[in-house]
Amino acid sequence: MSEFNWSTMEVVNANDRFKVAPKLEPTIDEVISKIVGKKIFQHDPRLLKLICKWKRNKPENAMEPDNFLQDPVKIKELREVLNGNL
Repeated sequence: MSEFNWSTMEVVNANDRFKVAPKLEPTIDEVISKIVGKKIFQHDPRLLKLICKWKRNKPENAMEPDNFLQDPVKIKELREVLNGNL
């Protein structure tokens, strides 16, 4: 009996070891896309900048969850930035 019990998924074919993996499509953020009204990707730099800005402005010791999408002011800012109205 073999001391190694490898599955076929764990074994790398020597001929395939340097092949580049195919590029995957970026993931669409469904919630933000629905709010804005157009397709927005999860790694959109404008979206990431807004979230970082909102997190910086949050009190440091706040134990409450981030409910940015329930705040009408933040939703308005999100729409303006992502639709290019600024």
